[in-house]
Amino acid sequence: MIMPMRTPASEAQRRKIDPSFDLLPTYGHKFIAKFIRPYIKSKKVLDIGCWTGQLEGLIQKDVTTLIGIEPNREAVKFAKLCHPGTTFLVASADHLPFHNRSFDVVLLLDVLEHVPPNTEEIVLKEICRILKKGGILILTTPHTHWLSIAFDPAYFLIGHRHYKEQEIINLLGRVGLSIQSFKRYGGIAHLTKCLIDIASKHAFHKKIDIYPLLRDQIKREFFLGGFASLFVVAKRANTIP
Repeated sequence: MIMPMRTPASEAQRRKIDPSFDLLPTYGHKFIAKFIRPYIKSKKVLDIGCWTGQLEGLIQKDVTTLIGIEPNREAVKFAKLCHPGTTFLVASADHLPFHNRSFDVVLLLDVLEHVPPNTEEIVLKEICRILKKGGILILTTPHTHWLSIAFDPAYFLIGHRHYKEQEIINLLGRVGLSIQSFKRYGGIAHLTKCLIDIASKHAFHKKIDIYPLLRDQIKREFFLGGFASLFVVAKRANTIP
């Protein structure tokens, strides 16, 4: 099943692990786990860009097989120590080290915006290649909304990408994935929490947790709808060779 790996990009290697932020799952991981659970139950699942395996700890009991891939070697080492029930590999999204039709479900959660510019279609074609016929891709990514952009310093500093709904629909359609479910989630409270997390991790190097103050509003923004991010479920066409 596993094929030879390509050496990951050096940029991914520069991201540092901080156990204060990267050990336990966040509320975002917990909410996404609830969203995806109906699709992954008793399935063979690949999580692309798993980082330190925070999501894997929440879902590994729901699936028959779970593999996480991540280009950062230190993150993979950390994930293996924390979650021995999951297989973790060093690999890149644009060159997946698996044979055709290997997985029932592929997770691409807040990863598409981080792949090199103009390689999104390459990544999605790779995902189609390893999905079984009728297999499912679950994708999340930042939505192009003026508030989600305003709250995202990486958009201005390093060109962190946001996507319009139609852009995602067009991308998926070109590679043979049909939309099964499409929703928006996250709002002002969620974006405020994310902004403070970024500042506390990269500027203050100390965890500042305001989630208890915003818990109810954040839950509403995730489960009743928002505007900050897109949650997409897409199915691989049976007609793809």
